[in-house]
Amino acid sequence: MIGPVEKAWVRVKKKSVRLQIIEALGGKCMWPGGCTMGENCGSVTDPDMLHVEHIYNDGARERQAMGRTSGAPTYVGVISIVNQQVYYGYILEHLDSGRYQILCANHNAKKQAIERCCKRKENRGIVPCPCAA
Repeated sequence: MIGPVEKAWVRVKKKSVRLQIIEALGGKCMWPGGCTMGENCGSVTDPDMLHVEHIYNDGARERQAMGRTSGAPTYVGVISIVNQQVYYGYILEHLDSGRYQILCANHNAKKQAIERCCKRKENRGIVPCPCAA
């Protein structure tokens, strides 16, 4: 168990590494066709509104695997704050893998909604999926 001082340090370090990741991946929402959700209809660049997104939708699997290898408890895709810092370090080391992108909160939610819709039984096999329009 770590104390409050250590937790505060880990939060600062995690935020620093997260900002490095965001900057390395372009520093703005990379929604195909451009993002118009930002201030004055431009791309979102506020780090608090940007998400590190897994292009192949395998983030939960990746976090669970990291939790198992670190020996720390995981909870359905959620990892402790200490392991989040380790996880961001892992992402930073693997930026060139092509598995990560930056999306604003709205477009990350939109991508998840499209994925759920396209997996519905009534939409399987329809090309293109009606949800993706």
